[in-house]
Amino acid sequence: MVIGILQFELWIHEAQSLKDKRQTVRSLRDSLGCLHQIGIAEIADMDMLNHAVLGVCTISNDGAHAGSVLDQIQTKLYKLSLAEVGSIKRKILHISDFESSDQPYSSDSELEDELAARALSILAADPSSLQQSEVKDS
Repeated sequence: MVIGILQFELWIHEAQSLKDKRQTVRSLRDSLGCLHQIGIAEIADMDMLNHAVLGVCTISNDGAHAGSVLDQIQTKLYKLSLAEVGSIKRKILHISDFESSDQPYSSDSELEDELAARALSILAADPSSLQQSEVKDS
């Protein structure tokens, strides 16, 4: 199993209130999530007016496919007109030793929660392993 993770900053200069910021984040989250079948959430700076940090997760059986999905998302982020993209960090995790559970997951969301928790624990153990790319001027 391969888990692709992308973490990125957004600078939302036009936001006049947290409601404006959240509307921009929700719009981006909904469009990327539906288009690419990914998990996406705001993960930091939730109460800051003009700044957001979002995390994206994709799961695949092929590292090249997971990388391709993250590449497509990164390309779309650089073309955003709603906000300016700050730093982007990316990680591809190859998980071969997956513990089996005696009880199956009762829902897809329960499985997604478990996978996200495992990915976060791996990142927490070695946050410097994230590959970082800087903003490109267009």
